[in-house]
Amino acid sequence: MQTLAAALAAHREHRFAAARDGYVAALRVVPALADALHMLGVVHLQTGEPARAVALLLRAAEAFDWNVPAVRHNLRLALAALLADPSVAHPWATWLAYREAVDARRRRARPFAGRISVVVPAFNHAQWVGEALDSLATQTRPPDEIVVVDDGSTDGTAERIRAALSRCPGRPRFVSRSNRGAAATINEGVALTSGDYVNVLNSDDRFPPTRLATMAEHVAGCGAAWGFSRATCIGASGEPVAPGTAERCDAIAALIDEVGAAASVGLAFLSANPAVSSGSLFFARTLHERLGGFADLRYNHDWDFCLRASLLAEPVFVARAEYDYRLHDANTITGAGVAAAAEAARLFERFHAAAAGTAAPGQPFAPVPGVWGAAYWLRLLQGGQPGLLPPDVLRACAKAATRIAAGIAA
Repeated sequence: MQTLAAALAAHREHRFAAARDGYVAALRVVPALADALHMLGVVHLQTGEPARAVALLLRAAEAFDWNVPAVRHNLRLALAALLADPSVAHPWATWLAYREAVDARRRRARPFAGRISVVVPAFNHAQWVGEALDSLATQTRPPDEIVVVDDGSTDGTAERIRAALSRCPGRPRFVSRSNRGAAATINEGVALTSGDYVNVLNSDDRFPPTRLATMAEHVAGCGAAWGFSRATCIGASGEPVAPGTAERCDAIAALIDEVGAAASVGLAFLSANPAVSSGSLFFARTLHERLGGFADLRYNHDWDFCLRASLLAEPVFVARAEYDYRLHDANTITGAGVAAAAEAARLFERFHAAAAGTAAPGQPFAPVPGVWGAAYWLRLLQGGQPGLLPPDVLRACAKAATRIAAGIAA
């Protein structure tokens, strides 16, 4: 169509008025012309009219059956621009109440006198499992209980575990059986514990010496149900990875830094997993029971656990690096690509459905639209992995953003 081609040419030359008129003319001829809807939405976005952009880009996404990544990307940009507008009401009162609650939690901190269990799920990490278990022997606050479950390893991991357990404090419990997967192995280990709090230690990672003492002070000592710490990336041989030398390590550091950009720690989990690994989690055994444990997911059981836990209890973020996360070629997430992203999209769609339908969350600062309003949707759009948002979530976001921008309570 010549009219559309002329509009595109004007658009490329940043003649926005001419481009807009051209796209409008094309739509008079073919009202559902997806390319014209898309590009007209982009013009409105570029000229500071995000509300109009959202309406047009949503129509374009539907016309393309949500199969064009550029349309979804531009819709997310338009939604973020609409919700970030200073005229949009943001939940400042909720944020202030949240900060007061965090300060009050710190003030009531007391030395933790309960028991801490460590669960070590192991699978084909013969090279590193000895170092993981040795890190338990050097804790300034020793674990009260250690449970190790070998998930059907075939590389001699079980033999390395038996050799290392003699160096561990207390009387560690060891179970070796056929392969069932990471989530089932963690859940089995937790079920065998009796401590008040549990920390998972993945068999290819390690704890710094102050790990358990720090988490006991900042999480259990404050009466919180769960929390996580900053993680340090280490290489296959155990050396810290220097910033700027490994793209994946830099991405993990940036992801953790995003916690400070969110209005609450719970909100930081809406579009990515700043806890990085299940081993960074420190949680009450009763919370694990309430959640029914970790879900049977291949790549994202830790993120799913955090999202569901955030609906019941606000997490504590310990800014100190108290977990050593090892990068190596056999990491489960390495090379997962499309499969991991698809799993993440499904789990987040389930979480969002639960969050959007939650009228009375289990904790007052749960990351749900009913508590945080615009901040909930804005965090989804500006977080680390907005490309995971499925169409139904983007549709709901567009509806909510339009209502919020119009001054109607969402």
